[in-house]
Amino acid sequence: MMRNKILSVIVCSMMIISAGYVSSSEGELTVEPVLKKIMKNDTLRVDIRSRDLKDVYALSFEIVYEAKVLKFNDYEWGSFIEGEVEPVAEINNAKSGTVTVTVSHIDKKTTLPSELKTICMLNFVGLTPSEKSDIKIEKVIAKTKGFESVELTTKDSYVEVVSSPTKPKITVSPETLDFGSMYPGDSKTLTAKVKNIGKEGLKATAECNSSWLSVDPVNFTADEKEISLTVNPPTEGLRVNKNYKSRCEIYSNGGTAEVLCTFYLMEKAVEEVIPPDITIDEPKEGMITNQSTITIKGRTNPGVSLKINRMPREIAVDGSFEHELMLNEGLNKIEFYAKNDKGGVTEKTVQVTLDTVKPVLSVTDPGDVVHKNPLVVNGITEPGATIKYGSKPVKAVDDGKFSVSFPLKSGTNTLSLVAVDTAGNETTWTKEVELVLQETIKVSMWIGQPEAYVDGVRVYLQVPPTIKNGRTFLPVRFVSESLRSEVKWDGDTRSVTVVGPEHTCIVMIDSTTAFLDGQLLKLDAAPFIQNSTTLVPLRFIAQDTLNGEIGWDGDEKRIDITVTYDIN
Repeated sequence: MMRNKILSVIVCSMMIISAGYVSSSEGELTVEPVLKKIMKNDTLRVDIRSRDLKDVYALSFEIVYEAKVLKFNDYEWGSFIEGEVEPVAEINNAKSGTVTVTVSHIDKKTTLPSELKTICMLNFVGLTPSEKSDIKIEKVIAKTKGFESVELTTKDSYVEVVSSPTKPKITVSPETLDFGSMYPGDSKTLTAKVKNIGKEGLKATAECNSSWLSVDPVNFTADEKEISLTVNPPTEGLRVNKNYKSRCEIYSNGGTAEVLCTFYLMEKAVEEVIPPDITIDEPKEGMITNQSTITIKGRTNPGVSLKINRMPREIAVDGSFEHELMLNEGLNKIEFYAKNDKGGVTEKTVQVTLDTVKPVLSVTDPGDVVHKNPLVVNGITEPGATIKYGSKPVKAVDDGKFSVSFPLKSGTNTLSLVAVDTAGNETTWTKEVELVLQETIKVSMWIGQPEAYVDGVRVYLQVPPTIKNGRTFLPVRFVSESLRSEVKWDGDTRSVTVVGPEHTCIVMIDSTTAFLDGQLLKLDAAPFIQNSTTLVPLRFIAQDTLNGEIGWDGDEKRIDITVTYDIN
């Protein structure tokens, strides 16, 4: 049964003050600025979030900020108040430095969302520069449906407001370049990035203080520029086996920066055989793929002879290479052999696994008709595989087991899961289920007592349940009509007909003969009339006719009858 509800959301400067019993601490409220640092006059967006609220129907709190640093501008509601509700919103910024948020369901029965949600986004404008201005949550009040107060933990934050820059400011990265070991006559170039972090319009000139260090460009006008620094040790004039360093000074209208350049000058070896360099870009070591043909990419020194799995392969003029290779199912070892004209050899091995087998996907069948929403489906797949459903991937645990939850709509729903293993192979499972919602009614009665309850509502019986000759008898009209069944009395035949959702029975006063769905039955005890009320055997009316579950409390002599109906 759908109940109408209204979600009342009010942002104002007045707090709702309430008191009462306080339960244990549950849930959390957090302040999350989108940026921790903004410039003066820029907009700051602050995300107010909640999580793990349990049985909370009403919530209020204050967002406290420094009015001299920030100015509250406007707000936007988040997913916290979305759904089948009619939001009512009002804002009053009468008290500077405080924004009060109040969220509640006025029916006092419907709880607020418990999962991580954005309650609202508050928009501020930076007014005055401040190194660290706190944004806090205070005066939190949370109420459960039972009118109990709940303590919520809070997580505050802060923002820094800075002044807008008035002139350029130069930075350089990295500040140190190590050119490694070099020989006289070598040449090596590395780059550094010059960046303006102040006002636009950086103009700069670069100068090097050593003859073996040069920079390009020397002059530039740009707020971001990559400069090339080249070390070219001369063949004479520098001592070998020694470390050298020099600076490149960058002068600008935004200050001065420098790059320290270092290298170690080695003595040139005579007839030294240096093995060639070889770098494998693709595939990576340990790669798992479902493609039987892969592309091998890499780099070596120009002029080197290259073999891959003992087969000669060509390289480009610059030493790069790219070739296709067929894989076998399972583990493949790809061996690289590079040799230069000096006889230097370099060998490398990369292992790649070809896996074209689709992962196993076994899902516990939920049946064709389900009654729970959302529906939880469990299954097992290949360890390490990922289960995709909708846009939500779920990583299977080490033993491959997983559990997913499907939100359903009334009627027919198509469920779909895709298992993807580490190689990218996929296995799909689909299932159509019909969601049939159900409603449960519970009737409680006591032997010899006129008091009874229907779904927790107290009523009084003209004739209570009774035990006669070891058999329990119930007032047929009260039980049947409370459980949504129709009762008809035939005075001529002194019979009672009960028409239930699924079964129909006929009993006759003082007779053990009865009919259930037209079939003749023999009762253990005959119905009888007491004070104008017909009493019939408990199990025949409650269980056989109305499909109810019967509970018995011998200490209280209480009878509980629970019936579940499908909601059409």
